[in-house]
Amino acid sequence: MIRFRLFINIILIITAIAILASCSSTRKLEENQILLKKNKVISKNYNISKEAINGLIKQTPNKKFLGVKIKLAFYNLARKENPKGFSRFLMKIGEPPVVLDTLLTNITLKKMSLYLDNHGFFNSDVEKIIEYPSKKKAIVTYKIIAAKPYKINEINYIIEDENLNANISSIKENSLLKKGDIYDIEIFEKERERIVTNLKNLGYFAFTKDYLVYKVDSALNNYTMNVTVIVRNPLITSLSNPDSLIKRSHKRYKIRNIYIYPDYNPLLSNTIKIDTVLFDVPQFENKAILNHYYFIHNSEIKIRKKTFSQSIFINSNNYFNLMDVEQTYNRLAELKNFRFINIGFEELNEDSADLKNGEQSLECKIELAKNKANSVSTELEGSNSSGYFGLASNILFQNKNIFKGAEIFSLKLRGVLENQKITITSDKSNLPLFNTFEYGIESSLEIPKFLIPISQERFPKYFKPKTTISAGYNYQKRPDFKRTITNAAFGYDWKLSKYIQIIINPAEINAVKIYPDSAFKATINGLADKRLKYQYTDHLTPDGRISFIYNNQDPNKRRDFTFFRTNFEFAGNTFYLYKKVFDNNRNPEGYYQSFNLIFSQYFRFDFELKGYFYYNSSNFLVARILSGIGLPYGNSKQLPYEKSFVAGGANDIRAWRLRSLGPGSYSDAKAENFDRIGDFSLEFNIEDRFQIYKLLHGALFVDAGNIWLNKRNEIFPGGEISFDKLLNQIAIGAGFGVRLDFSFLLIRVDAAIPLKDPSKSREWVITNSGFRDFVLNFGIGYPF
Repeated sequence: MIRFRLFINIILIITAIAILASCSSTRKLEENQILLKKNKVISKNYNISKEAINGLIKQTPNKKFLGVKIKLAFYNLARKENPKGFSRFLMKIGEPPVVLDTLLTNITLKKMSLYLDNHGFFNSDVEKIIEYPSKKKAIVTYKIIAAKPYKINEINYIIEDENLNANISSIKENSLLKKGDIYDIEIFEKERERIVTNLKNLGYFAFTKDYLVYKVDSALNNYTMNVTVIVRNPLITSLSNPDSLIKRSHKRYKIRNIYIYPDYNPLLSNTIKIDTVLFDVPQFENKAILNHYYFIHNSEIKIRKKTFSQSIFINSNNYFNLMDVEQTYNRLAELKNFRFINIGFEELNEDSADLKNGEQSLECKIELAKNKANSVSTELEGSNSSGYFGLASNILFQNKNIFKGAEIFSLKLRGVLENQKITITSDKSNLPLFNTFEYGIESSLEIPKFLIPISQERFPKYFKPKTTISAGYNYQKRPDFKRTITNAAFGYDWKLSKYIQIIINPAEINAVKIYPDSAFKATINGLADKRLKYQYTDHLTPDGRISFIYNNQDPNKRRDFTFFRTNFEFAGNTFYLYKKVFDNNRNPEGYYQSFNLIFSQYFRFDFELKGYFYYNSSNFLVARILSGIGLPYGNSKQLPYEKSFVAGGANDIRAWRLRSLGPGSYSDAKAENFDRIGDFSLEFNIEDRFQIYKLLHGALFVDAGNIWLNKRNEIFPGGEISFDKLLNQIAIGAGFGVRLDFSFLLIRVDAAIPLKDPSKSREWVITNSGFRDFVLNFGIGYPF
């Protein structure tokens, strides 16, 4: 708490200094200089994007943080003449005053006029107004008087190549140019790109944007324009007259052979002896047509040829398809066996019976530089969750081609020292700094295909299937008990489309065994609530899980996107059926057992929906909603502890410590000794993320939610879910965060305070809160 108060005091001192320095911001200016205080844009036309217009302004005022120009303040605090030491540091992190430059404002006017012309508002007026609220400060207002926009009246096509007519006709059905839309040069450019991409997917390998020209006629005098899309033919030198150019039709290209260089090295001499192996595989769409793969190599091919064929979407004797090329590149990269991938094409001058008039052949060359198969890495981790900190070390071994099918085998050894909350032991004195010791081993095998007794050629390559097998063992030693966790899983993962992923784990098993000391065991046996007892009871969880994921994020672009994930989980049904039919013996408590462990039986459903909304590349808003429900039945009276829902912590509702919120409106100081868990969860989060300075980023956030029990429990009064009380039992917290973003690593500190606490008689607790009520959360990576 002392450290937290010191942290707050430092922030207050820095802010006070910044305010004082910013108040004197104009004193550092020369006599003829004026500080640009603010830009304003006035436009009454809602079809004009103010965000785009603001992006055209060449000169922007000094940046603010929480309403204060802190960077300008730091710069003003520095000594400008021969700066050294601390002054040089202040100038480096600071920002010099933005002095009004009328030349830049005039350039802005020209850019705005050009923007309006490019978006259909021809002959609009843009003017600037400079106001001086004080002697040394200026406000620049850009006033836009938009003309009536021009709209598209007709869209016609002139196609010089008759062979393209049918293809263009099918493409233009999804045209981005619509009759009645306002003229927009950006839409016209996107339409050109769309047509080119579609034609390349239809075999026109050499087609480029240069062959597409727009002719716009706006001479109708009624603010409309007729658009003609002209598709030109390429020009070539005449054989009979080399000084003249003649037009020819666009060629459509077919893939002849596919050459694969699995050990490509551009530095090797061409005189090195190479071998060529032909590998034929029937195509998925037409089994009668073979794909011809020629492997050209100078050493042993380390990966099976069938693995290559399942990763290459380009087909022999088919027309060139740009989408297939991109899919091939992505799939080969996903194998993680190559440090360099290049896919090239070469035109062949040949005559073939299967080539029609205007068609030509291509040879495909896929050059692959091998990665190292084996790697060993070490990791050091530090964590601090709601004041409970720890250190962890991992050693990871990985083989990326263990069975010569690009299978990735991983083996991780993990050791952890943690300072965790002691739940039940009453004597907490003389405990070491790290009261919990943990070690474990995890192994996994990722196979780039469906591991089933069916030929892989029966499945579309676009599925990009994977089979994952994993197993692990974990040992934990705490002051009052020891625990071992053994787990194993088997599952499939594939892409249903570009944005949709399906994961099916038909078999997952998790076995937990507890070894309590005598005092801890006596305390557990004395508990009246079976739910709390179950947290520290041996149990087995055999389950199956189906996950659906939708994610339309483009990793190469900072744009708005949506992420949706949902999980369906069933546990214990097969075990229960077997016991019911073949071995109807129960333990003294009335439960079935397998491997001397009570197995769990339940249904669990949860989902998460996240929306990312970008203001620009560095500032964006994230909103999230997640919820879930678990229903035990049959051989279980409650959910397993690890499958229950919790609230609070660094990635959840940050104004409460991990597992310290809920259930419902329940409140009891004695319950602080136990992790609070529930059967139903509902949570909302909204976070505004912004850049402060280079690596330093900030965030403002609000979290809301809670957990509940699925039925009334006398031990936890007010903890059961009741829809008429649901809104009143939503906890709300808010706060701010500071992050260091190194691109490959993000370190964050979030401080949050409760605003509404359903466990208090006066739910809105913010009126009685102080600095001591802030909860600090340390984490690696974004919370969501």
